[in-house]
Order: sequence, then C-alpha cells, then structure tokens
Amino acid sequence: MVPQNPDKRIVISDQTESPRLQVLVDYWNGLRGANPWPQWEQVDLMDLYRIAPFMTVKDVIDGGQSFYNRYFGSGLARLVGFDGGHKRAEALYGGENFEIIMRAYRLTVQECVPVQSFGSVFWAENKEHIRYQLIYVPLGGRAGPGVQHLISVLDFDRPRANAENAKDPITLT
Repeated sequence: MVPQNPDKRIVISDQTESPRLQVLVDYWNGLRGANPWPQWEQVDLMDLYRIAPFMTVKDVIDGGQSFYNRYFGSGLARLVGFDGGHKRAEALYGGENFEIIMRAYRLTVQECVPVQSFGSVFWAENKEHIRYQLIYVPLGGRAGPGVQHLISVLDFDRPRANAENAKDPITLT
C-alpha cells in the first residue's frame, strides 16, 4: 500500500538509502546488540560527530505526552531558521504540524523501533520546498522502564524508494 499523501508519511523501518541516516541506524544497532534498544548511557555523541549537525536528541516526557529537545544540531537550526534546543515540542510547532510530528515521536516510543518520516519541511516557514527523510531511534534510560529518549537525524533530497516499498506505512491526513 502506498500512502496517498507523500508529503506526510511515516513508516516503521530501519532500511534507508541515506548514508547519513545509515550512520545512526548502524550505531544504534551496534549498541543495542540483542536488546530491543540501547540505553542513553551507552551513547557517546562523539561517535556521531559526522551527523551531529543534522541530529536531535529528545527526552520523552510522561511516556510520550511531550518531548524535550536536549540537543538540536546547528545544521538543522540554520536550515529551519531557529534553534530548537532546550525546548519542548509544543513550543516549536503548531497546529497540524504539531500533530504530525507528535505522531512520529509517539510511534517510535510505542513500538520501540526505528521510525522514518518523509516529506517536505512543512514545520518551518518558507521551507516547504525542501524535501527530507529522517529517522527516529528509541533509547532507554535511567528514568525507568521503556523508551526514555529519541535520537533523530535528517537528510535532504534523497531517493524515496524506501518510502514507497516500506512495510506498514502509516498515512497521515
């Protein structure tokens, strides 16, 4: 099944053609080993320096009721025109954009698997023409059981073949 609206697409998949996204997927898989996800305490951000400008680290608040950007890469800040670091999701996005973004975050937390999103940079003013692909990966942490953090990385203008062929696409309308 191919989603009807290609600009608002979320899929559960760790398969990517993006070298930038693959760096995060490989790192995440290497840390987790046989576990469902790695722990935040295992992550050394220096290992991810090549993708750090286009990366975010989020804290999961109240099981996914909100999310706090612990880190927001400088490349993202330049692209979208604001620094999203040290802010809650609801302070950054509004209306429909907020709901779409929160669905992707919450799906990652609920399913405890990598989740990808494809589309246009619709959440930043006058950036809708920029195409993106991003992936979120879940992490555990000291705050308790379950997913406590998300790491994401964005890439731009990449082939979208994986979006068309991914299993279980979720269409957002």
